[in-house]
Amino acid sequence: MKNLKVRELLAGFWLRRWRLSLIALGIGVAGTAVVLALPAEYQATAIVAFRAEHPSADLVLPAVSTLPEDRLKALHAELLAEPLLRRVVDELHLFPGLKTEDARVAQLRGQLEVKIEGENVFELEATSHDPGLAAAEANRLWALYAERVRAQRLEAARRVAGVFGPELADLRSKLQGQDGAIAGFKAAHLGDLPEELDGNLRGYDRVSLLRERDVEALMDAERRRTSLVQAGHDDATALGRLRRHREELGKELTEARSQWTEEHPEVQRLERELELIDGQIKTSQSAQTDGTLELKAVERQIAELQADEGRLDSQADGLRKRVDGTPAVAEDLGRLQRSRDAIQAKYQALLGRQVEAELSADLEQRELPDLFRVVAPASVPSQPAKPDRAAGLVLVWLAALALSSLTGAALELADDSIRDAADARERLGVPVLAVVPRFPRAQLGKTNAR
Repeated sequence: MKNLKVRELLAGFWLRRWRLSLIALGIGVAGTAVVLALPAEYQATAIVAFRAEHPSADLVLPAVSTLPEDRLKALHAELLAEPLLRRVVDELHLFPGLKTEDARVAQLRGQLEVKIEGENVFELEATSHDPGLAAAEANRLWALYAERVRAQRLEAARRVAGVFGPELADLRSKLQGQDGAIAGFKAAHLGDLPEELDGNLRGYDRVSLLRERDVEALMDAERRRTSLVQAGHDDATALGRLRRHREELGKELTEARSQWTEEHPEVQRLERELELIDGQIKTSQSAQTDGTLELKAVERQIAELQADEGRLDSQADGLRKRVDGTPAVAEDLGRLQRSRDAIQAKYQALLGRQVEAELSADLEQRELPDLFRVVAPASVPSQPAKPDRAAGLVLVWLAALALSSLTGAALELADDSIRDAADARERLGVPVLAVVPRFPRAQLGKTNAR
């Protein structure tokens, strides 16, 4: 390949200027026709913001743990997912010329672009040859996405609120069973329960006091009975003496009457003594009868006191056994109560979480309409976004000039003609004796006329 100087290259361009001009013109015209023939593409952009405000976790626990702005991380995949695109294609009847629905979905996906701006804003850009369809595609797609997100969040909130139901029912059943077990245990150990310990102790003290009183009363009654028995013996002895004395007086009165008359002083004295002895005998018999009755009363009192003492002893034994058995009963009851309290605490905790979940679900449902805010809906574009015909025409004519220049350079490199004396000496290897100068065409015409 020969080396060309800029002067030689420019001279070659000038020598072939008409050919290169035709090449540039042809390429430019063809490129211009292509640029002008490209179909216009319109772009419509919908700007949507997620609601960034949420209830504080100090006020209510969120029913849906995924915050709306967190979905921005997967926004591109969710917006361009097949189910949403399929619905847009079906609703707007897009690309009827394509045979399969998968091809229509793929065509729509290629016309969409998702851009995330900031922390809670995204732009959905749709491109179409029809400006109305571009705006409809963008608006409908984000609306379907918002509808889907709202439905998912509502379902998640309801699912969270209802997840506690079976567990609460199971705990409620266990709690009722534990209450029944405690009630049965208390019924089986009635009197031995910890809450009855003070009453049992007071009852034991009361029974012990009553027993002490009965013991003292019994001792008094036994002393009285001994006294009455002794008095009865004394009365019986005195009555015996009176009866023997009366017999002696009777014998003396009989002998006196056999000897004297009734008016005899001895007979009257004996009669008076006999009457006195009879009165004493009656008095002694009456006292003995009264003593017997009193002795029987004392004996009945002793029997009653002994029976009461036995009853009090039995009560004291029963109360003492209850008091002694209360710690074991309290331990067993405490074990049942602790198990019941544990179930109750878990039940209350789950119940509180269910109430919070229901409150959060209700709050979520009421806030769903405001979950998305349309910053700017996609409007029907008035000017095409593609192609940029002015820039295209500039690029076409620049390319035409570049190609014609490359063609000229290639032709100049392929031209083997000798240009000057130096080129002749270099290529032929012989000295140059003379050089015929180049004459302009006008000067050549004048020379020929002479």
